[in-house]
Amino acid sequence: MLTSYKADITALQEIRWKGCDIISDKKRKGDIYHSCTEKGGMYGVGFVVRGKLRSSVMGWIPVNDRICVLRLKGTFYNTCIICAYAPTDTTDGSIKDTFYDQLDATFDRCPKHDVKIVIGDFNAKLGKEDIYKGVVGPHSLHRITTDNGERLINFAASRELVVSSTCFLHKNIHKGTWRNPTGNITNQIDHVLIDSRHASNVMDVRSYRGANIDSDHYLVMAKIRARISMAKCEKHQEIRGYNIEALKSIDTSTEFSRKVTTKLQRIQNIDSVDEYWQKCSLAITSSATEVLGPIPRRPRKEWFDAECKRAIQEKNTARQKWISAKKTRAADAIYEIYKDARRRAFQLCRARKCHFEDSQMRKEELL
Repeated sequence: MLTSYKADITALQEIRWKGCDIISDKKRKGDIYHSCTEKGGMYGVGFVVRGKLRSSVMGWIPVNDRICVLRLKGTFYNTCIICAYAPTDTTDGSIKDTFYDQLDATFDRCPKHDVKIVIGDFNAKLGKEDIYKGVVGPHSLHRITTDNGERLINFAASRELVVSSTCFLHKNIHKGTWRNPTGNITNQIDHVLIDSRHASNVMDVRSYRGANIDSDHYLVMAKIRARISMAKCEKHQEIRGYNIEALKSIDTSTEFSRKVTTKLQRIQNIDSVDEYWQKCSLAITSSATEVLGPIPRRPRKEWFDAECKRAIQEKNTARQKWISAKKTRAADAIYEIYKDARRRAFQLCRARKCHFEDSQMRKEELL
């Protein structure tokens, strides 16, 4: 999904994983940085960095389960991206104060000359009041600012930040970032803030309703014009071993021996030892490639079978029908169908994974 939307860096909130770690996915050419509680199941923030920008990451700071920081190397200046997940409007005021105190302290930890970008789910509605001009743009979805919105504006004003997500003229359907389960209410509560000095670097901010991210939030995309250096990295050819298990077959071992012998006999009249060794090495490796072949790849998720794939497809189909229903009378019924399909897919995948892990553990115990 991130590939189709060409998202180089994605900020994640409420991922509910366990602990703080960096996961590298070589197949998809991306790294996942996550900062969550030790027990998991609540809150959690993180980043997904894809493509060439992986080599531009200078550092990552997991502050807590609501805040983390990613630092990127640039040509003329570096960039600090703060991912935040704020408490909801109904949360106790002391918890909100603690969150913004931690956000202030995190902002202070960023290098002075770095560009600061604060992005995430702030659960804050920003209005169009005149007193907030200069911090909030003229194209907010809401007219009245909530308590969380005032807290966010106070933080932005004290740090000379601009809320870029309210600065671009779009249809209202492209401003909303969260949709309640019934589909009747859409709010703009996810925001992108940047240093006022570099506000012109932000080319556009809008939400994409069609992105299948399996959440009640929409995907919010920000196009930022920045000179981020692409650190040069050498391209290494992937080295895969040979399928030596095939040599257990008498026919295969005989064929391999015959090919190696034939190719070695063709090597003649070579004085240089290095060149002679290269010829011999090429004869052996080429024979192994032709006869044995590479080690067969193991599936990334061995437990993910056709039934799991079918359940995921049914869930995605139900979600598309729910999005298409919009504010029709059948929206509630279609949403319940989507919830059931999502629950079935989740339970099935979890059961398959647990069964596979149990079987693997039993095999290890028998060794």
